[in-house]
Amino acid sequence: MKSLLTLALAALLLPAAGPSPSERGRALTASFYKGEDAVVWDAFSDRMKSALGSVATLKALRAKVEEQAGVESAILGEKVEKTNGYDVYLRTARFTKSETPVSVCWTFGSTGQVDGFYIRPARPEPSASPTKSPN
Repeated sequence: MKSLLTLALAALLLPAAGPSPSERGRALTASFYKGEDAVVWDAFSDRMKSALGSVATLKALRAKVEEQAGVESAILGEKVEKTNGYDVYLRTARFTKSETPVSVCWTFGSTGQVDGFYIRPARPEPSASPTKSPN
């Protein structure tokens, strides 16, 4: 009985596991595309809100993406990296009006809030330079 009580107390004291950075990144990307500006805005840290200035700036960014790149048509890749204490979700996707793939990046701070966000043409992957054979 004592061990059951100990397990129950331990479960109460452990922080609840929230969504993973991949899940958060996917959800926020979907909200951004759908125009759910309040959802995205509420996920931003105060620093991000200050940098953007207003929800209107977020709306204008989405409109510019749709005008220039179109809408996402295929996900080419996703990854999460831990960088300087941040969880960084990076998605590379094909868009209907763009020959170049597009990167969507969300950076999550220790509190889970968004401390960084961008959507822009993807940078080309560095290619391995050819090596000469020793002959």
